[in-house]
Amino acid sequence: HLNVHASHTPLLSTMSSTKPPTTLIFDVDDTLYDVGTGFTAHRNGDAVQQFMIEYLNFKDLESAKVVRDEYFQQYHATAKALTVAEQEGRFPPPRPTDDQTKSPRFRTEELSEYWAKNLKFDMLGGKKEQLAKD
Repeated sequence: HLNVHASHTPLLSTMSSTKPPTTLIFDVDDTLYDVGTGFTAHRNGDAVQQFMIEYLNFKDLESAKVVRDEYFQQYHATAKALTVAEQEGRFPPPRPTDDQTKSPRFRTEELSEYWAKNLKFDMLGGKKEQLAKD
């Protein structure tokens, strides 16, 4: 899958309309690291499902997996999948202690922050000294 990250609205909304972008980031899944590490399965599996429990009030990993996988199959991107799932009313109601005025409830920046803090990046094999020197 090829994801062009300039398509995320929050990023584009902060860019000046008078200046062209200077950098585009392309994410070609499983080309920057070996798919055999299991990192992609971890990111797209238990990590996103745990996010859905903690941030979107899904009751368990399985109910989160069902919704994420259904929409991922159609949109091929977790952020898009969760955005559309919310628009189509597939999220459970918020907890009574959640901010009831937060709309949308799913925010890509929260998922990005969650992944940055919780993904098991050591699965990728750690820093390669030779690459760091080049």
